[in-house]
Amino acid sequence: MCNFRYYVAYLYSRDPAVLSILCPALLAVSVFCIFDAMQACQEGVLRGCALQGRASTYKLLAMLLIRLPLGYVFAFGWGVIPAMGVPGIWWASVVGMAITCTAYGLIIYRCDFDKCAQAALDRREKEEKLKAASSPLLNEEEAAGAGAAV
Repeated sequence: MCNFRYYVAYLYSRDPAVLSILCPALLAVSVFCIFDAMQACQEGVLRGCALQGRASTYKLLAMLLIRLPLGYVFAFGWGVIPAMGVPGIWWASVVGMAITCTAYGLIIYRCDFDKCAQAALDRREKEEKLKAASSPLLNEEEAAGAGAAV
């Protein structure tokens, strides 16, 4: 997308004013997509380890404390930082997503996968016991199936 951003932008508009905004924004979007894909894979690992609560907290903090303020600063400028407009909002998203990926990577690095696997097995056994205890019909079917097997 980085190399073809001018062609992609041209598909949407031929107006030079729109193209002058869209082409730099698409450069940031192409970088953002890399971090977004990495973050999606990391969220899958964290969900498998039942750490999605911690992950969502870090993501929310990154969005509120990094992406939102940087988006404002990059879009409208502040002090020596020039106003970048729409591309600035996307570059702030790139920075925020990179920080989110770094935080997720640290969580995964510190994760004890053996402990996570055992916790998943324990949850599965607990769910099966609750399911069996809550369904009297299931218990009758199991008893009938056990009698037929003898």
